[in-house]
Amino acid sequence: MKFSYCTIPNRPIDTLVDIAVRSEQAGVDLLWIPDEEFYRDPFAVLAAVGSRTRKLGLGLGITNPYTRHPVQVARAMATVQDLREEPVIVGIGAGLKHTREALAAPDGKFVSVTRDAIVAMKQLFAGERVSAENSVFKIAGAKLDFLPHVAPKIYVASTHPDAFRMAGEVADGVIVGNVAEPEAMRQVIGFVEEGLKAAGRKREDVTVVAWNMILWGDDADRLAGIIRDMTARTITAAHSKIRALLQLDPGQVEAIVTRVKAKQFPIGADLLPNDLIAKFAILGSAGECARRIAALHEAGADMVGVRPAGDILRALDYEGNVLGLHKAFQTTMKG
Repeated sequence: MKFSYCTIPNRPIDTLVDIAVRSEQAGVDLLWIPDEEFYRDPFAVLAAVGSRTRKLGLGLGITNPYTRHPVQVARAMATVQDLREEPVIVGIGAGLKHTREALAAPDGKFVSVTRDAIVAMKQLFAGERVSAENSVFKIAGAKLDFLPHVAPKIYVASTHPDAFRMAGEVADGVIVGNVAEPEAMRQVIGFVEEGLKAAGRKREDVTVVAWNMILWGDDADRLAGIIRDMTARTITAAHSKIRALLQLDPGQVEAIVTRVKAKQFPIGADLLPNDLIAKFAILGSAGECARRIAALHEAGADMVGVRPAGDILRALDYEGNVLGLHKAFQTTMKG
């Protein structure tokens, strides 16, 4: 199982590069840079990181077809590919609602629009001339004026069963957000396999990334407290089928959603206890976290992706937490 994590480009680029160098030295497999909010440009950061590291995998995690035209994403990531022999990764999701609104981005159904974007980018990476049109973007005979020496891989980030099926049909990977229970992960992979079967593809054609908030330490109550509000938002945004897979109590979900929509924070432990948080995130000692990651691997996940959140970044040394977790992860996986 591979180990990756996402770091927010909210600091000077030299600092971000130094973090990437330390991560490579520690043996981290891949670093994700997100295209969210209005932080430093992720393509510039990936290029800087790629020029100072050699083996560290590079991932755009994530962008979206609403605020970034797929041709421009393909052009940028094909350029970043110059820095790596192994494929770089384009993660594509829905993006943040308030960012889309700030840019007056057009609306469109995520699954169909994202499918169009993936197909178009793959054609561009192959040197083809592309035309496509939907409610979000239009491509009228575009063709890259250069070819990447190897085609970047495209992963779909979602919590929607139909998006998992679509990823199985046309993508190279799927980023499964906030599913920390092995049995639920198995069922999510079942959706991906439905798409694989429909397209005549094999399971090894798609990499499954378990994308989770992961915090380690001795004080479980403190760790849960850091991400309680974030978990409440996650529950609110989760697809109803994912809530069912995680066996959430409908009444409890309704109470949490009501509080989130009314912006009544902070959420208390009485409404959102630690055991419920543990369905969406991984908490505990570094060894316990590593064992839970290993359980997700046994359920079918090929890579773990540690995701940040504003509350985590404010409460602890995020990169230190990740590298400490990675050390325990290496020990557990070797054992």
